Amino acid sequence: MISYCIGVLRGEVPENNPRKITKPVAVILLAHYVGDIHQPLHVGAEYFNQAGQPADPDNNQPGTEDEGGNSIVLRLSHGVPDLAGRKGALKLHGFWDGEAVMANLPPIPLTASKEERHQALQNAHKGLVGPLADHQPTNWRAPSGVPLNKYADFWADEILRVAREAHERLRFVYMHSTVDQGRTVMAGDARENPPPDGVPYADWSARVVRNELHKAGWRLADLLSQAVESTPLSSSAAIATPELIVTEKTQTASEQTPNAAPEPKIASSAAPNRPSGSDFGAYPANYKEVIVTWLTKYGLDASRVDWQTEPKPSEMPNGNGQHLSGYLVIFQTPDHGQMKTRSVLIREGVVVVNNGF
Repeated sequence: MISYCIGVLRGEVPENNPRKITKPVAVILLAHYVGDIHQPLHVGAEYFNQAGQPADPDNNQPGTEDEGGNSIVLRLSHGVPDLAGRKGALKLHGFWDGEAVMANLPPIPLTASKEERHQALQNAHKGLVGPLADHQPTNWRAPSGVPLNKYADFWADEILRVAREAHERLRFVYMHSTVDQGRTVMAGDARENPPPDGVPYADWSARVVRNELHKAGWRLADLLSQAVESTPLSSSAAIATPELIVTEKTQTASEQTPNAAPEPKIASSAAPNRPSGSDFGAYPANYKEVIVTWLTKYGLDASRVDWQTEPKPSEMPNGNGQHLSGYLVIFQTPDHGQMKTRSVLIREGVVVVNNGF
């Protein structure tokens, strides 16, 4: 359905389709579905054999599913005070839908009136949404080469790993088959295993939810931005905007998004103060500011930049068969816990080619 709605927004599926999904409806559904797919138990479920032991149907082990935790009672003993030792039925799926989300908001006194609770929640939402909107989450973009209509597949594969851990951190007892709305499912209890990282299940799940909400928001914005432009893209290197459009004639008038470009050819070791009318353009005295601004614009980690060289006149191919001239700067930035060497070519104060991203 996510792919179908993208097709409607891009004009690839007519609005008079059999499902009656118009463009406004597609936007509403995408806001719902993109959020949904980031809830681990909306994607992953555990399967059990008749003895109540986990089973893998993909390996010819007959098993019955637990409806994504809807038929399992979760019993917590550590972590968030109002969840630990809670009495009454707390379904595993419902916990991820509700309690794990609310754990990211300040607690509201039980004695608060309806109006006080509403106002407190409004204030709490603003306090949560602000930081999430102002700072890009790490690793939220799909890998280069994943087309827009396959984003949902990538997200589902990613969250499936979290769903697996959400089950592995629990042990299941008293598992038995039952019938729910005409379907045979497995039911029982889920209790905490000793956490491998020392973090109780309630606290761990709250962190997961915050991280997934963060990514889901940015991914929805990116998805809608790309879909409504009706310009099929093969990667999510950046949210396309008019100033990022590269014409066939020249690329020096617009910033280039991060990609893999061939190694640069350094033209010479000439003095940095070349005249502005040279083949390489004006020397970028403010190159550090230019690069940090460019990194930030595309959501790349600019928390630490180790400058390896000062700008040197050089040429670099841009991936379209063109060789652009400008000033080459080599530097390192964080990448998965270590520093990685990057390089960019600056022309008239603009990054026109990059390598190492």
